[in-house]
Amino acid sequence: MAKKKIHIENTVRRLRFNNNEMTQQELADLVGISRQTVVAIEKYKYTPSSGVGVQNCISIQQRDTRSFLYW
Repeated sequence: MAKKKIHIENTVRRLRFNNNEMTQQELADLVGISRQTVVAIEKYKYTPSSGVGVQNCISIQQRDTRSFLYW
């Protein structure tokens, strides 16, 4: 039996732009990570820890915790 693939979408870039066009550097400074890490997350090259994910949601003022599942 073939396994189903689960697609999880990364919406960090869209969320940044929806928050007054926040730059990658501004988000990195708020979360406490490097800008290169933000780039890697947006390009699906790095999967952040749950702590970084939650901090990211808080930093971009997402009240809806479901955003974490897609960031």
